[in-house]
Amino acid sequence: MRFTRTILALLLAVTAGAVSLATVDATPAAAATCHRWAANHGSDAAAGTQAAPVRTLGALARRLAPGETGCLQGGVTYDATGGAGIVDGGGQPGNPITIRSGGGGRATLVGWIHAKPTAHDIVFTDLFF
Repeated sequence: MRFTRTILALLLAVTAGAVSLATVDATPAAAATCHRWAANHGSDAAAGTQAAPVRTLGALARRLAPGETGCLQGGVTYDATGGAGIVDGGGQPGNPITIRSGGGGRATLVGWIHAKPTAHDIVFTDLFF
């Protein structure tokens, strides 16, 4: 049985309606296709591949097309402080982008996620906050 909790405002600084869905999936990490990657050692000028990840969640979200998934390395603590947790961009209604752990266990996200007014249709799942 799949158990999903919806986070309304726990760690999200959200402008009303900016993020349509934010979840923490309480089930074990499932195999996911990661279209783009973000990491503490990344650069927002990078391509967003696993070998050349971006640094911020905003850059990750902007590089994802509707329906695509962006990943944080599983088992690693991602530091969302200092502006790295500011999110803009997103998917489309009914076709959100997803930010999740990418293999190797669940990633831990520390700091704040701030959804700008331009953020929309983003799902956060399979992460520890």
